[in-house]
Amino acid sequence: MDTKIKNMDFEKNAQGMPYPVDGDEELIQRAMIRLTVRKGSFVLDKELGCQLFKLRGGGAKMDQDALRYIKEALYEMPEIEAVSANCRRDGDGILHIDAVLNLHGQNYTVALAN
Repeated sequence: MDTKIKNMDFEKNAQGMPYPVDGDEELIQRAMIRLTVRKGSFVLDKELGCQLFKLRGGGAKMDQDALRYIKEALYEMPEIEAVSANCRRDGDGILHIDAVLNLHGQNYTVALAN
């Protein structure tokens, strides 16, 4: 069991107590941590994180590279399979990635910004 995270902080109830998270929701949260942390930036584990920050260019090659980086970041979570990644840039040039993750036969779409 873990504590639910929202907007890079613990999500709290009306009494200010953190919400617990477990099961598939906990696994997806752990996957999101691995996908949003820049690989090499976490002092306690330099292998934790993702290399999505290296993405350049566009099109199908970028989608393939994103999927490869996502699979690499989730390697130590064999219960989660990265199925696809779709990259697009918004008007401000921010890269948005919609990734589909499969956990126990259920697909989850997660949104990442880089």
